[in-house]
Amino acid sequence: MQDCDAVIFDLGGVLLDINYQATERALRGLLGPRSDHYYQQTKQSPLFDDLETGRIEPQHFHQGLVELAGMPLTVEAINQAWNAMLGRLPIARMAFVEKVAARRRVFLLSNTNAIHKAAFDQIIAEDLRGKNFDACFEAAYYSHLIGLRKPHHEVYRYVTDRHGLDPARTLFIDDNRENVEGARRAGLQAFHLQGDLLEAPLDFLWR
Repeated sequence: MQDCDAVIFDLGGVLLDINYQATERALRGLLGPRSDHYYQQTKQSPLFDDLETGRIEPQHFHQGLVELAGMPLTVEAINQAWNAMLGRLPIARMAFVEKVAARRRVFLLSNTNAIHKAAFDQIIAEDLRGKNFDACFEAAYYSHLIGLRKPHHEVYRYVTDRHGLDPARTLFIDDNRENVEGARRAGLQAFHLQGDLLEAPLDFLWR
């Protein structure tokens, strides 16, 4: 990787602990064995894409899952299954972001949705003891609020264009290989995080 002026962090799997398998198991309990055709970590049906780009509201997502299940499901059961993946936000990872922010511009870009955001806002508020999470970044972008999601190249250019960033001098960090490849196609440098952020060879960011 070359030097960079800005860093764009993913949220889930980079800063926030995520267990995709927990949601896959929970959805299997609601939808049966065919649930893997609708949602997995590496692929998902248009229903989930539409939720993540804000094209549908949570109530339409709930109804869509009821239709897939072919039987009544409560909103609480659906939200519990869908949010099962969400873990904690280790404070040490935010200290990492702050070290980078002392030397470079930092941004957040997350594929998420209204249901998850309501849940992880509460988790993050507890873990950061009320500190404003979004204020840790120059700007924070959530797919359902901007109508764009990774790995489509438009979402990366949306961020770089809005802030006058040179894509070639912007580093994107994500745990999803497809998202990393999408960023590279958009002209950004990109690092595929495998493991914990705190153990990644990224200390050059604050040197």
